[in-house]
Amino acid sequence: MIFKYGSYAHEQAEVGVRAEYTSIFDTFRRRMGEKIRFTIIGVKRADTQAALITKLNALFTAYMEDYKDFGLYLDDGVTPTNMVVSNAATFGGVKVVVPPSMINGPWSGRPEFANQKTYYFVLEAETRVGEGIYAWKQRLVVKGTGGPKWRYSPRQVGDPQVQTLQTNTSFWYIQTGANIGRKDYYPAEAPLFPSIEHGEMREVGYDSAREIRYPGEAELFGTDWKYFMEATVSQGFTSFLLPTL
Repeated sequence: MIFKYGSYAHEQAEVGVRAEYTSIFDTFRRRMGEKIRFTIIGVKRADTQAALITKLNALFTAYMEDYKDFGLYLDDGVTPTNMVVSNAATFGGVKVVVPPSMINGPWSGRPEFANQKTYYFVLEAETRVGEGIYAWKQRLVVKGTGGPKWRYSPRQVGDPQVQTLQTNTSFWYIQTGANIGRKDYYPAEAPLFPSIEHGEMREVGYDSAREIRYPGEAELFGTDWKYFMEATVSQGFTSFLLPTL
């Protein structure tokens, strides 16, 4: 097997590969992608120290740049295995999170830098699948009971006196909520009781994307809302309708 990063190809069987794939889920526990982490340990060999240094310099140069395809290929160096990651298929691109770093290998006599050098590096990437809604929540506050409105009236001498200002009052319903869309803004929920909404008091807000990646990818767009509704009789409430997933 041959490991390649962009146009740079390691020698055959030069490296050992540990590939880790960790699933990413939204708040509804639906799969929305993977975190990919490749840890590579290899040994550069050469007949002379000068030739070894030349090979190591080429290694360092190859991994100074991000956003490259990488993975294991068959011995012909052309046919990909199932352990190849395409930069174009990732969210935010391939990253060299740990550039080639030198370590001592477990070799008898430790001939490091005599004619070989052990190294390791780490590559990471993320993928995304699906679209639609990522997160959702709502809350309803019921203010008032419809009962009388009263206040204590101050007196110059003695305790304040209770005064009834209204024999009946209104019910207020304050509905708040928020959602997060994957690829774009997701519509705000409608008022629970639209016929009694104070339309002039409605509030709808939009947040910029929570995840913005070079060279221009973005997702997780937030929308929030607040509705004020008023009535002279109780409207009742049982539960919210869950979003369509």
